Amino acid sequence: MVSHIPASCRISNDDSELMTSPFLMEDLLEQVKRTPKVSRPGKDGLSYVFFNLIFQHPKYNELLLRVYNDALSGRLFPKSWLETCICLLPKKGDLRLLTNWRPITLINCDAKIFTRLLNSRLVLVASQLIPPWQSSFMKDRFIADNGALVNLAIEQASIRNSDEIGLLCDQEKTYDRIHPNYLRAVLVQFGFPEQFVLAITSFS
Repeated sequence: MVSHIPASCRISNDDSELMTSPFLMEDLLEQVKRTPKVSRPGKDGLSYVFFNLIFQHPKYNELLLRVYNDALSGRLFPKSWLETCICLLPKKGDLRLLTNWRPITLINCDAKIFTRLLNSRLVLVASQLIPPWQSSFMKDRFIADNGALVNLAIEQASIRNSDEIGLLCDQEKTYDRIHPNYLRAVLVQFGFPEQFVLAITSFS
C-alpha cells in the first residue's frame, strides 16, 4: 500500500529540517500551557498540574528542554516514557458487563508532552500530505464537514431520483489493528527524516 503514495506527496527539504530542529523554550511552554487540567496521570502519578507548576521555575524548564531535545535527537530516550498502566473507563450501558468498559493505556505526562511537541511539528505539514476529505484530527479541518457533505449528497440523489447508494465502513479497534511498522513505512515514504520517525516510533 505504501508504494501507492505518489512521489510528489513528500515534504520539502525545508520542512524536513524543521522536523528535526531543536525544540525552543517557547515551543515547550506553549504545549505545556495547552495540557488539560483534569487528566489521569501515568504510572509515576505526576499529573499535568504538577508539570504546570514545575515549568514556572526556569532551572527545571532548561533541564526538561534538554531531556526533550535529547529524545528528539536520539541521544537519550527516557525508559520511564515506555512504562504504562492500564485503567478502565466506563461506557454506556450495564457496567456489570465487561464489554461496557473501555481499557485505556496511560503513559506518563512528561512523555505525553513530548508527543505534543512532535505533533505540533507534524500538523504543520500534514495538510500538504493528506487529502482534503480526511477531516478528522487535522488542523483547520472540521469532521462535521464530512457529515454535511453526506447530507448534501443524499439530498441531491433524492432530487435526481438516483439509484446510487452510500456505504459507511467503520473498522472496530482501528488503532489496535494498524501495525507500527506500517506507520513507520508511511512516514518514511512521505519523506520525514529518520531522526523524526525514530522519535515517534520509539513509543511502539
